[in-house]
Amino acid sequence: MKNNLQKCNRKNAGFTLLELVVVVAVMGLISSMAMDVYTDNSNQKRFEATKQRLAEIKFAIIGDPMMRVGSQAVLSGYYNDMNRLPETLSELVYQCHDASSYIGVTAVDQTACEATSGNIWEISWHGPYLTNIQSSGSNLVFRDAWGNKSASTDGKYGWTYTLIDTDSDSTNDTIQIQSSGLGAGSGDYETDYPSTGNLIHKVDLDRIDHLKGLTTTSGYCINTSVSDHTIDSTYSDKDLCNTETDRSWAAFP
Repeated sequence: MKNNLQKCNRKNAGFTLLELVVVVAVMGLISSMAMDVYTDNSNQKRFEATKQRLAEIKFAIIGDPMMRVGSQAVLSGYYNDMNRLPETLSELVYQCHDASSYIGVTAVDQTACEATSGNIWEISWHGPYLTNIQSSGSNLVFRDAWGNKSASTDGKYGWTYTLIDTDSDSTNDTIQIQSSGLGAGSGDYETDYPSTGNLIHKVDLDRIDHLKGLTTTSGYCINTSVSDHTIDSTYSDKDLCNTETDRSWAAFP
């Protein structure tokens, strides 16, 4: 009878302090692991969304030169319309911009734009070229998925945006653009993306210039001084092309 009472008392004694500590520790570990999984998943989604937004910026500027209707190239994008790269990302959103800073300005029409001295209304502009635009107060923005903001109003929307003239002809022909990600360390999501930053190269613009030339000329000028006989878009006229000894005009079939 005594042994039975002792067994019953032990059953009703509940958990010991050590057992409770172990249970709490295990629950904390499980919670921490679940939070890490959730955080990694959330960061990966932001990374993928930022990657997509970079692709949207590139398409907004140069379109898709490989797009065709039959044999005819379908050209679109800011560069095709304006014959230059945007000085700021805000030029992809606003048709009106400040003449010195190239920062986009809200204006319903040319009259409203030019009512402020120093503003320019771009006639050849057929945007907005970016579609997944966010709002920030009364301004429109296009930030990365991390929500990074510029230190000041510079029309770059928090991206690192740099124009480069690679051939020193006083015309920018390359764009370097990066997201700083989380920016808190050196992990997968903290570093700049993409690492090299080059989004648009001179060859992309040369291809568009060449395709635009094909719509208005009867052929194209070939650089015979190089082994792969690349197209020289500098000469869109047959007579000008043939004045150069290392150039040859190729007529359309």
